[in-house]
Amino acid sequence: MSPAAARRPFWDVSDAGRPQALGNPLTGPTGKVYSVVFSGDDRTLVAGSADKNVYLWNVADLRNPAPLPSLSGASGRVNAVAVAPDGRTVAAASSDSSVRLWDRATGRIVVTLPHPGPVTGTGFLDDGKTLVTVAADGVTRLWPVPGQVIGDRANSVFSMEYAGRGSLLVTSAGIAPDTNELWDTTDPRHPGQRGVVLTNPLTGAKFSGSVSISPDGRTVASGMDDGRVVLFDVSDPGRPATLGLPLRTGSSLVETLEFSHDGRFLAVGTDEHTVTLWDLSNRNGGTLAARLDGPANSVYSLSFSADDTLLAAGSLDYKVWLWNITRPAAPEPLPTLEGFAGYVHSVVFSPQGRLLAAGSADKTVRIWDLRDPHAPASVGAPLVGATNYVYSVAFSPDGKTLAAGGYDRTVWTWDVTDPSSPKWLATLSAPTDAVFVVEFAPDGRTLAAGTAEKALRLWETDPDRAAAEICAAVGQRITVQEWESYVVDRPYAPPC
Repeated sequence: MSPAAARRPFWDVSDAGRPQALGNPLTGPTGKVYSVVFSGDDRTLVAGSADKNVYLWNVADLRNPAPLPSLSGASGRVNAVAVAPDGRTVAAASSDSSVRLWDRATGRIVVTLPHPGPVTGTGFLDDGKTLVTVAADGVTRLWPVPGQVIGDRANSVFSMEYAGRGSLLVTSAGIAPDTNELWDTTDPRHPGQRGVVLTNPLTGAKFSGSVSISPDGRTVASGMDDGRVVLFDVSDPGRPATLGLPLRTGSSLVETLEFSHDGRFLAVGTDEHTVTLWDLSNRNGGTLAARLDGPANSVYSLSFSADDTLLAAGSLDYKVWLWNITRPAAPEPLPTLEGFAGYVHSVVFSPQGRLLAAGSADKTVRIWDLRDPHAPASVGAPLVGATNYVYSVAFSPDGKTLAAGGYDRTVWTWDVTDPSSPKWLATLSAPTDAVFVVEFAPDGRTLAAGTAEKALRLWETDPDRAAAEICAAVGQRITVQEWESYVVDRPYAPPC
Protein backbone atom coordinates (compact mmCIF):
# COMPACT_ATOMS: atom_id res chain seq x y z
CA MET A 1 0.00 0.00 0.00
CA SER A 2 1.36 3.41 -0.91
CA PRO A 3 1.63 6.18 1.74
CA ALA A 4 -0.86 8.24 -0.28
CA ALA A 5 -3.41 5.43 -0.25
CA ALA A 6 -2.95 4.99 3.49
CA ARG A 7 -4.14 8.53 4.03
CA ARG A 8 -7.33 8.08 1.98
CA PRO A 9 -10.47 8.26 4.18
CA PHE A 10 -12.69 5.80 2.28
CA TRP A 11 -12.35 2.42 0.65
CA ASP A 12 -14.44 0.65 -1.96
CA VAL A 13 -14.62 -2.95 -0.73
CA SER A 14 -16.94 -4.30 -3.40
CA ASP A 15 -14.09 -6.67 -4.14
CA ALA A 16 -12.88 -7.53 -0.64
CA GLY A 17 -9.69 -8.97 -2.03
CA ARG A 18 -8.78 -5.75 -3.84
CA PRO A 19 -10.05 -2.73 -1.85
CA GLN A 20 -9.74 0.58 -3.69
CA ALA A 21 -8.86 3.82 -1.92
CA LEU A 22 -11.26 6.73 -2.55
CA GLY A 23 -11.22 10.46 -2.01
CA ASN A 24 -8.76 12.93 -0.62
CA PRO A 25 -7.64 13.15 3.03
CA LEU A 26 -10.17 14.88 5.29
CA THR A 27 -8.76 17.90 7.07
CA GLY A 28 -9.97 19.86 10.08
CA PRO A 29 -9.18 18.06 13.33
CA THR A 30 -6.02 19.24 15.05
CA GLY A 31 -5.95 16.33 17.49
CA LYS A 32 -6.41 12.58 17.36
CA VAL A 33 -9.76 11.38 16.02
CA TYR A 34 -11.35 8.90 18.44
CA SER A 35 -14.67 8.19 16.73
CA VAL A 36 -16.30 8.43 13.29
CA VAL A 37 -19.84 7.61 12.23
CA PHE A 38 -22.00 8.01 9.12
CA SER A 39 -25.43 9.60 9.21
CA GLY A 40 -28.38 7.32 8.45
CA ASP A 41 -28.49 8.38 4.80
CA ASP A 42 -24.70 7.93 4.42
CA ARG A 43 -24.37 11.50 3.16
CA THR A 44 -22.61 12.92 6.22
CA LEU A 45 -19.56 11.73 8.13
CA VAL A 46 -19.15 12.87 11.74
CA ALA A 47 -15.92 12.65 13.74
CA GLY A 48 -14.99 13.38 17.36
CA SER A 49 -11.53 14.75 18.07
CA ALA A 50 -9.10 15.20 20.94
CA ASP A 51 -9.18 18.93 20.11
CA LYS A 52 -12.66 19.00 21.79
CA ASN A 53 -14.61 19.57 18.56
CA VAL A 54 -16.98 17.54 16.40
CA TYR A 55 -16.28 17.65 12.67
CA LEU A 56 -18.68 16.99 9.80
CA TRP A 57 -18.23 16.41 6.08
CA ASN A 58 -20.64 16.02 3.20
CA VAL A 59 -19.64 12.67 1.71
CA ALA A 60 -22.39 12.25 -0.88
CA ASP A 61 -19.51 12.13 -3.36
CA LEU A 62 -16.93 9.98 -1.59
CA ARG A 63 -14.22 11.04 -4.01
CA ASN A 64 -14.77 14.72 -3.21
CA PRO A 65 -15.93 15.13 0.40
CA ALA A 66 -16.73 18.70 1.48
CA PRO A 67 -16.30 20.08 5.03
CA LEU A 68 -19.41 21.25 6.91
CA PRO A 69 -19.54 23.60 9.94
CA SER A 70 -18.02 21.94 12.99
CA LEU A 71 -19.72 21.71 16.40
CA SER A 72 -18.03 23.12 19.49
CA GLY A 73 -18.79 23.34 23.19
CA ALA A 74 -17.08 20.35 24.78
CA SER A 75 -14.31 21.17 27.26
CA GLY A 76 -12.62 17.77 26.97
CA ARG A 77 -11.70 15.39 24.20
CA VAL A 78 -14.60 13.88 22.26
CA ASN A 79 -14.49 10.12 22.73
CA ALA A 80 -17.58 9.06 20.76
CA VAL A 81 -20.14 10.55 18.39
CA ALA A 82 -23.58 9.50 17.15
CA VAL A 83 -26.17 10.84 14.71
CA ALA A 84 -29.93 10.51 15.28
CA PRO A 85 -31.78 8.44 12.65
CA ASP A 86 -33.44 11.55 11.19
CA GLY A 87 -30.03 13.21 10.88
CA ARG A 88 -31.08 16.32 12.79
CA THR A 89 -29.24 15.72 16.06
CA VAL A 90 -25.58 14.94 16.76
CA ALA A 91 -24.46 13.56 20.13
CA ALA A 92 -20.89 13.65 21.44
CA ALA A 93 -19.50 11.91 24.51
CA SER A 94 -16.63 13.76 26.13
CA SER A 95 -13.95 13.31 28.76
CA ASP A 96 -15.36 16.42 30.45
CA SER A 97 -17.95 14.09 32.04
CA SER A 98 -20.83 15.09 29.82
CA VAL A 99 -22.68 14.33 26.61
CA ARG A 100 -23.87 17.17 24.41
CA LEU A 101 -26.61 17.13 21.79
CA TRP A 102 -26.48 19.62 18.93
CA ASP A 103 -29.17 20.69 16.48
CA ARG A 104 -27.35 20.21 13.17
CA ALA A 105 -29.37 22.87 11.36
CA THR A 106 -28.38 25.66 13.72
CA GLY A 107 -25.25 24.35 15.44
CA ARG A 108 -26.86 25.06 18.84
CA ILE A 109 -26.39 22.80 21.84
CA VAL A 110 -29.85 21.43 22.63
CA VAL A 111 -28.95 19.85 25.97
CA THR A 112 -25.93 18.86 28.05
CA LEU A 113 -26.20 15.58 29.99
CA PRO A 114 -23.93 15.42 33.08
CA HIS A 115 -22.12 12.24 34.15
CA PRO A 116 -19.99 11.37 37.21
CA GLY A 117 -16.91 10.72 35.05
CA PRO A 118 -15.58 10.69 31.46
CA VAL A 119 -18.11 9.41 28.93
CA THR A 120 -16.70 6.81 26.58
CA GLY A 121 -19.59 5.86 24.31
CA THR A 122 -23.00 6.97 23.05
CA GLY A 123 -25.70 5.99 20.54
CA PHE A 124 -29.36 6.50 19.64
CA LEU A 125 -32.16 3.97 20.22
CA ASP A 126 -35.92 3.87 19.56
CA ASP A 127 -35.80 5.90 16.34
CA GLY A 128 -33.85 8.62 18.05
CA LYS A 129 -36.11 9.08 21.09
CA THR A 130 -33.61 7.53 23.51
CA LEU A 131 -29.88 8.08 23.92
CA VAL A 132 -27.63 5.46 25.51
CA THR A 133 -24.36 6.49 27.14
CA VAL A 134 -21.48 4.57 28.69
CA ALA A 135 -19.20 6.24 31.24
CA ALA A 136 -15.95 5.45 33.06
CA ASP A 137 -17.91 4.53 36.21
CA GLY A 138 -19.02 1.36 34.44
CA VAL A 139 -22.69 2.39 34.24
CA THR A 140 -24.82 2.38 31.08
CA ARG A 141 -27.49 5.11 31.13
CA LEU A 142 -30.61 5.68 29.04
CA TRP A 143 -31.80 9.26 28.45
CA PRO A 144 -35.00 10.54 26.80
CA VAL A 145 -33.90 12.79 23.97
CA PRO A 146 -35.33 16.33 24.18
CA GLY A 147 -37.41 17.08 21.13
CA GLN A 148 -39.13 20.35 21.90
CA VAL A 149 -37.26 22.28 19.22
CA ILE A 150 -38.45 21.87 15.64
CA GLY A 151 -35.32 22.75 13.70
CA ASP A 152 -33.83 22.18 10.24
CA ARG A 153 -35.86 25.06 8.89
CA ALA A 154 -34.77 27.28 6.00
CA ASN A 155 -36.07 30.50 7.51
CA SER A 156 -37.62 32.19 10.53
CA VAL A 157 -41.03 31.08 11.82
CA PHE A 158 -43.18 34.11 11.03
CA SER A 159 -46.58 32.76 12.04
CA MET A 160 -48.26 29.62 13.33
CA GLU A 161 -51.60 28.41 14.63
CA TYR A 162 -53.13 25.31 16.20
CA ALA A 163 -56.26 23.81 14.67
CA GLY A 164 -59.30 23.87 16.94
CA ARG A 165 -58.90 21.52 19.89
CA GLY A 166 -56.44 19.12 18.30
CA SER A 167 -52.69 18.74 18.09
CA LEU A 168 -52.28 19.89 14.48
CA LEU A 169 -50.07 22.96 14.11
CA VAL A 170 -49.45 24.96 10.95
CA THR A 171 -46.37 27.16 10.52
CA SER A 172 -45.19 29.60 7.90
CA ALA A 173 -41.49 30.10 7.34
CA GLY A 174 -41.87 33.33 5.42
CA ILE A 175 -40.96 34.45 1.96
CA ALA A 176 -37.51 32.88 1.51
CA PRO A 177 -38.43 29.15 1.40
CA ASP A 178 -41.99 29.87 0.12
CA THR A 179 -43.49 27.00 2.13
CA ASN A 180 -45.92 26.27 4.92
CA GLU A 181 -45.78 23.14 7.06
CA LEU A 182 -48.11 21.02 9.18
CA TRP A 183 -46.87 19.44 12.43
CA ASP A 184 -48.33 16.75 14.64
CA THR A 185 -47.68 17.78 18.26
CA THR A 186 -49.54 14.91 19.94
CA ASP A 187 -46.22 14.15 21.63
CA PRO A 188 -44.81 17.65 22.18
CA ARG A 189 -41.44 16.16 23.11
CA HIS A 190 -41.19 14.65 19.65
CA PRO A 191 -43.29 16.67 17.17
CA GLY A 192 -43.32 15.29 13.65
CA GLN A 193 -44.15 16.73 10.27
CA ARG A 194 -47.69 15.92 9.13
CA GLY A 195 -48.21 15.19 5.47
CA VAL A 196 -46.23 17.11 2.87
CA VAL A 197 -44.96 20.67 2.78
CA LEU A 198 -47.44 23.19 1.35
CA THR A 199 -45.76 24.92 -1.56
CA ASN A 200 -46.72 28.09 -3.42
CA PRO A 201 -49.05 27.22 -6.33
CA LEU A 202 -48.94 30.73 -7.85
CA THR A 203 -46.48 32.35 -10.23
CA GLY A 204 -45.38 35.94 -9.84
CA ALA A 205 -46.01 35.99 -6.07
CA LYS A 206 -44.60 34.51 -2.87
CA PHE A 207 -46.01 33.48 0.49
CA SER A 208 -45.98 36.50 2.78
CA GLY A 209 -45.38 34.54 5.99
CA SER A 210 -48.98 34.80 7.22
CA VAL A 211 -50.94 31.60 7.76
CA SER A 212 -54.06 30.37 9.54
CA ILE A 213 -55.81 27.01 9.90
CA SER A 214 -59.53 26.44 10.28
CA PRO A 215 -60.83 25.10 13.62
CA ASP A 216 -61.69 21.75 12.04
CA GLY A 217 -58.14 21.42 10.68
CA ARG A 218 -59.32 20.95 7.11
CA THR A 219 -58.38 24.30 5.55
CA VAL A 220 -55.17 26.33 5.58
CA ALA A 221 -55.16 29.94 4.42
CA SER A 222 -51.82 31.33 3.20
CA GLY A 223 -51.25 35.00 2.51
CA MET A 224 -49.26 36.19 -0.50
CA ASP A 225 -47.05 39.23 -1.02
CA ASP A 226 -49.37 40.57 -3.76
CA GLY A 227 -52.60 40.74 -1.75
CA ARG A 228 -53.96 37.32 -2.63
CA VAL A 229 -54.85 34.49 -0.23
CA VAL A 230 -54.58 30.83 -1.22
CA LEU A 231 -56.83 28.25 0.44
CA PHE A 232 -55.56 24.68 0.79
CA ASP A 233 -57.68 21.61 1.51
CA VAL A 234 -55.54 19.62 4.00
CA SER A 235 -58.18 17.04 4.92
CA ASP A 236 -55.59 14.58 3.65
CA PRO A 237 -52.28 16.20 4.68
CA GLY A 238 -50.41 13.86 2.36
CA ARG A 239 -52.32 15.18 -0.65
CA PRO A 240 -53.14 18.87 -0.14
CA ALA A 241 -55.13 20.65 -2.85
CA THR A 242 -56.05 24.27 -3.52
CA LEU A 243 -59.66 25.34 -3.01
CA GLY A 244 -61.10 27.56 -5.72
CA LEU A 245 -59.39 30.69 -6.94
CA PRO A 246 -57.20 32.80 -4.65
CA LEU A 247 -59.02 35.50 -2.67
CA ARG A 248 -58.05 38.95 -3.97
CA THR A 249 -57.85 41.37 -1.01
CA GLY A 250 -55.89 44.09 -2.83
CA SER A 251 -52.41 44.38 -4.25
CA SER A 252 -50.13 44.64 -1.20
CA LEU A 253 -48.60 42.12 1.19
CA VAL A 254 -50.95 40.10 3.41
CA GLU A 255 -49.72 40.59 6.98
CA THR A 256 -52.21 38.52 8.98
CA LEU A 257 -55.01 35.96 8.65
CA GLU A 258 -57.55 34.66 11.16
CA PHE A 259 -60.42 32.16 10.93
CA SER A 260 -63.53 32.74 13.01
CA HIS A 261 -64.18 30.15 15.72
CA ASP A 262 -67.03 28.60 13.74
CA GLY A 263 -64.81 28.41 10.65
CA ARG A 264 -67.26 30.33 8.49
CA PHE A 265 -65.29 33.55 8.08
CA LEU A 266 -61.70 34.50 7.32
CA ALA A 267 -60.39 37.95 8.23
CA VAL A 268 -57.42 39.33 6.29
CA GLY A 269 -55.19 42.29 7.18
CA THR A 270 -52.78 43.85 4.69
CA ASP A 271 -50.33 46.67 4.12
CA GLU A 272 -53.13 48.60 2.40
CA HIS A 273 -54.53 49.68 5.81
CA THR A 274 -57.71 47.63 5.45
CA VAL A 275 -59.31 44.46 6.78
CA THR A 276 -61.41 42.25 4.55
CA LEU A 277 -63.91 39.68 5.80
CA TRP A 278 -64.53 36.61 3.63
CA ASP A 279 -67.42 34.15 3.81
CA LEU A 280 -66.11 30.61 3.35
CA SER A 281 -69.46 28.83 3.61
CA ASN A 282 -68.84 27.46 0.12
CA ARG A 283 -65.89 25.12 0.54
CA ASN A 284 -64.87 25.63 -3.09
CA GLY A 285 -63.82 29.20 -2.38
CA GLY A 286 -64.77 32.39 -0.61
CA THR A 287 -66.83 35.50 -1.25
CA LEU A 288 -66.14 38.99 0.07
CA ALA A 289 -68.51 39.78 2.96
CA ALA A 290 -67.18 43.21 3.95
CA ARG A 291 -64.27 45.63 3.68
CA LEU A 292 -63.46 47.23 7.03
CA ASP A 293 -61.82 50.63 6.81
CA GLY A 294 -60.31 52.77 9.55
CA PRO A 295 -56.67 51.86 10.18
CA ALA A 296 -54.17 54.46 8.98
CA ASN A 297 -51.34 51.99 8.59
CA SER A 298 -50.62 48.30 8.02
CA VAL A 299 -52.74 45.78 9.95
CA TYR A 300 -50.45 43.26 11.68
CA SER A 301 -52.84 41.18 13.79
CA LEU A 302 -56.49 40.08 13.94
CA SER A 303 -58.62 38.31 16.53
CA PHE A 304 -62.27 37.23 16.76
CA SER A 305 -64.07 37.30 20.10
CA ALA A 306 -65.08 33.91 21.49
CA ASP A 307 -68.65 34.32 20.17
CA ASP A 308 -67.45 35.68 16.79
CA THR A 309 -69.42 38.90 17.21
CA LEU A 310 -66.40 41.20 17.55
CA LEU A 311 -63.29 41.57 15.43
CA ALA A 312 -60.14 43.36 16.62
CA ALA A 313 -57.23 44.56 14.50
CA GLY A 314 -53.82 45.71 15.68
CA SER A 315 -52.27 48.36 13.45
CA LEU A 316 -48.99 50.17 12.99
CA ASP A 317 -50.93 53.40 13.57
CA TYR A 318 -50.57 52.72 17.34
CA LYS A 319 -54.24 51.70 17.72
CA VAL A 320 -56.50 48.68 18.10
CA TRP A 321 -59.53 48.85 15.82
CA LEU A 322 -62.81 47.17 16.71
CA TRP A 323 -65.93 46.19 14.78
CA ASN A 324 -69.19 44.51 15.68
CA ILE A 325 -69.67 41.88 12.96
CA THR A 326 -72.94 40.41 14.16
CA ARG A 327 -74.14 41.40 10.70
CA PRO A 328 -71.06 40.55 8.62
CA ALA A 329 -72.30 42.42 5.56
CA ALA A 330 -72.78 45.61 7.61
CA PRO A 331 -70.05 45.74 10.28
CA GLU A 332 -70.41 48.41 12.96
CA PRO A 333 -67.28 50.43 13.84
CA LEU A 334 -66.60 50.57 17.59
CA PRO A 335 -64.36 52.86 19.67
CA THR A 336 -60.65 52.35 19.05
CA LEU A 337 -58.26 51.37 21.83
CA GLU A 338 -55.41 53.83 22.23
CA GLY A 339 -52.64 54.84 24.59
CA PHE A 340 -49.76 53.04 22.89
CA ALA A 341 -46.45 54.70 22.16
CA GLY A 342 -45.57 52.27 19.38
CA TYR A 343 -46.90 49.88 16.77
CA VAL A 344 -49.56 47.40 17.87
CA HIS A 345 -48.11 44.11 16.68
CA SER A 346 -50.55 41.65 18.23
CA VAL A 347 -54.11 41.43 19.55
CA VAL A 348 -55.94 38.48 21.08
CA PHE A 349 -59.32 37.93 22.72
CA SER A 350 -59.53 35.71 25.80
CA PRO A 351 -61.21 32.33 25.24
CA GLN A 352 -63.86 33.17 27.83
CA GLY A 353 -65.61 36.51 28.21
CA ARG A 354 -64.45 39.61 26.41
CA LEU A 355 -60.98 40.50 27.59
CA LEU A 356 -58.65 41.73 24.88
CA ALA A 357 -54.86 41.84 25.19
CA ALA A 358 -52.57 43.80 22.87
CA GLY A 359 -48.79 43.77 22.57
CA SER A 360 -46.91 46.77 21.29
CA ALA A 361 -43.54 48.01 20.09
CA ASP A 362 -43.59 50.25 23.17
CA LYS A 363 -42.56 47.13 25.18
CA THR A 364 -45.93 46.78 26.93
CA VAL A 365 -48.95 44.49 26.95
CA ARG A 366 -52.32 46.10 27.73
CA ILE A 367 -55.66 44.51 28.64
CA TRP A 368 -59.20 45.81 28.08
CA ASP A 369 -62.61 44.67 29.24
CA LEU A 370 -65.00 44.66 26.25
CA ARG A 371 -68.15 43.38 27.91
CA ASP A 372 -69.59 46.67 26.71
CA PRO A 373 -67.77 47.12 23.40
CA HIS A 374 -69.19 50.63 23.05
CA ALA A 375 -67.37 51.61 26.25
CA PRO A 376 -64.08 49.65 26.43
CA ALA A 377 -62.46 49.74 29.87
CA SER A 378 -58.73 49.47 30.47
CA VAL A 379 -57.91 46.74 33.02
CA GLY A 380 -54.97 47.14 35.39
CA ALA A 381 -51.65 48.72 34.58
CA PRO A 382 -49.74 47.82 31.39
CA LEU A 383 -47.70 44.61 31.73
CA VAL A 384 -43.99 45.36 31.52
CA GLY A 385 -40.76 43.40 31.56
CA ALA A 386 -39.87 43.02 27.91
CA THR A 387 -36.90 45.17 26.92
CA ASN A 388 -37.93 45.65 23.30
CA TYR A 389 -40.82 45.20 20.86
CA VAL A 390 -43.60 42.81 21.90
CA TYR A 391 -44.45 40.93 18.72
CA SER A 392 -47.07 38.45 19.90
CA VAL A 393 -49.49 37.77 22.76
CA ALA A 394 -51.60 34.69 23.51
CA PHE A 395 -54.07 33.53 26.16
CA SER A 396 -54.04 29.97 27.49
CA PRO A 397 -57.24 28.00 26.72
CA ASP A 398 -58.56 28.54 30.25
CA GLY A 399 -57.85 32.27 29.99
CA LYS A 400 -55.77 32.27 33.19
CA THR A 401 -52.34 32.74 31.62
CA LEU A 402 -51.13 35.36 29.18
CA ALA A 403 -47.90 34.92 27.21
CA ALA A 404 -45.93 37.49 25.24
CA GLY A 405 -42.93 37.10 22.96
CA GLY A 406 -40.76 39.72 21.36
CA TYR A 407 -37.57 41.10 19.94
CA ASP A 408 -35.59 40.65 23.18
CA ARG A 409 -35.56 36.84 22.61
CA THR A 410 -37.77 36.07 25.60
CA VAL A 411 -41.27 34.80 26.31
CA TRP A 412 -43.00 36.33 29.34
CA THR A 413 -45.95 34.70 31.10
CA TRP A 414 -48.39 36.20 33.60
CA ASP A 415 -51.21 34.81 35.73
CA VAL A 416 -54.24 36.90 34.71
CA THR A 417 -56.85 35.05 36.73
CA ASP A 418 -57.48 38.51 38.19
CA PRO A 419 -56.67 40.69 35.16
CA SER A 420 -56.73 43.82 37.31
CA SER A 421 -53.80 42.43 39.29
CA PRO A 422 -51.72 40.17 37.02
CA LYS A 423 -48.84 38.21 38.51
CA TRP A 424 -45.61 37.44 36.67
CA LEU A 425 -45.06 33.68 36.34
CA ALA A 426 -41.91 33.08 34.32
CA THR A 427 -39.56 34.41 31.67
CA LEU A 428 -38.49 31.82 29.11
CA SER A 429 -35.12 32.74 27.66
CA ALA A 430 -34.08 29.71 25.58
CA PRO A 431 -34.49 31.39 22.16
CA THR A 432 -31.34 32.91 20.69
CA ASP A 433 -33.16 35.37 18.45
CA ALA A 434 -36.41 37.35 18.26
CA VAL A 435 -39.70 35.62 19.09
CA PHE A 436 -42.21 36.47 16.36
CA VAL A 437 -45.23 34.46 17.53
CA VAL A 438 -46.46 32.61 20.62
CA GLU A 439 -49.38 30.20 20.81
CA PHE A 440 -50.82 27.83 23.43
CA ALA A 441 -51.82 24.33 22.38
CA PRO A 442 -55.59 23.72 22.60
CA ASP A 443 -55.14 21.46 25.66
CA GLY A 444 -53.11 24.16 27.44
CA ARG A 445 -50.20 21.81 28.15
CA THR A 446 -47.80 23.30 25.62
CA LEU A 447 -46.66 26.81 24.77
CA ALA A 448 -45.14 27.21 21.30
CA ALA A 449 -42.87 30.02 20.13
CA GLY A 450 -41.86 30.72 16.54
CA THR A 451 -38.55 32.51 16.30
CA ALA A 452 -36.06 34.21 14.02
CA GLU A 453 -33.50 31.54 14.97
CA LYS A 454 -35.02 29.18 12.38
CA ALA A 455 -36.72 27.11 15.06
CA LEU A 456 -40.07 26.46 16.69
CA ARG A 457 -39.79 25.88 20.44
CA LEU A 458 -42.31 24.00 22.59
CA TRP A 459 -42.51 24.31 26.39
CA GLU A 460 -44.40 22.24 28.97
CA THR A 461 -46.69 24.60 30.89
CA ASP A 462 -47.56 22.45 33.92
CA PRO A 463 -44.86 22.74 36.65
CA ASP A 464 -45.36 19.19 37.93
CA ARG A 465 -45.10 17.65 34.47
CA ALA A 466 -42.12 19.89 33.69
CA ALA A 467 -40.39 18.71 36.86
CA ALA A 468 -41.06 15.09 35.92
CA GLU A 469 -39.56 15.67 32.47
CA ILE A 470 -36.49 17.35 33.94
CA CYS A 471 -35.95 14.43 36.31
CA ALA A 472 -36.35 12.00 33.40
CA ALA A 473 -33.88 13.99 31.29
CA VAL A 474 -31.11 13.93 33.89
CA GLY A 475 -31.07 10.14 33.94
CA GLN A 476 -30.87 7.96 37.01
CA ARG A 477 -31.42 9.38 40.48
CA ILE A 478 -28.25 10.68 42.15
CA THR A 479 -26.70 8.06 44.40
CA VAL A 480 -25.65 8.53 48.02
CA GLN A 481 -22.01 8.24 46.96
CA GLU A 482 -22.39 10.91 44.25
CA TRP A 483 -24.22 13.20 46.70
CA GLU A 484 -21.46 12.88 49.27
CA SER A 485 -18.85 13.62 46.60
CA TYR A 486 -20.48 16.76 45.20
CA VAL A 487 -22.77 18.08 47.97
CA VAL A 488 -20.72 17.93 51.14
CA ASP A 489 -22.61 20.38 53.35
CA ARG A 490 -26.20 19.08 53.11
CA PRO A 491 -27.91 15.81 54.02
CA TYR A 492 -28.86 13.44 51.22
CA ALA A 493 -32.08 14.71 49.59
CA PRO A 494 -32.18 13.94 45.85
CA PRO A 495 -34.46 16.32 43.91
CA CYS A 496 -35.90 13.53 41.74
